[in-house]
Amino acid sequence: DFEDFDFNQYNMEVNKLIEIDSQNTNALTTYLKSHDFPKISEIGRRNVEGLIFMLIHAEDTNQMKTYLPLIEKRCLEGEAEWMPWAMMHDKLRQLQHLPQEYGMQSVFINAEKTQLQLYKLDNLDAVNARRRSIGLGPINDPEEITHIRRE
Repeated sequence: DFEDFDFNQYNMEVNKLIEIDSQNTNALTTYLKSHDFPKISEIGRRNVEGLIFMLIHAEDTNQMKTYLPLIEKRCLEGEAEWMPWAMMHDKLRQLQHLPQEYGMQSVFINAEKTQLQLYKLDNLDAVNARRRSIGLGPINDPEEITHIRRE
């Protein structure tokens, strides 16, 4: 029952979270200078996914360019998941102000940050063909707005 749960212990200042993200990313990139990108069979599915999300959240385009091909190789080996790879691929394109190719990134469309919409897409038919090729379902309505409740 979450009504009685004290979430205060999980509240942190955004700057503290950014600092922790930065420390984690630095540790990961230091590790990757002398090691291959970890495999699912070595550290587990969720851990590999978490490492990919760390690289996405760092928003470092050079790192993404370096690691995307290595992660793609892991995906082809069955040692990483396609969904987080596609998220990184599209995040890189978004940071480069290019249309995304898998439809994995959304952006806020209002100042209150309560409405999200897909970041601009490449041709919808081509996006859906790419999504199918890696096991993702189609995007039916790229204009759909997702509403986020803020309390």
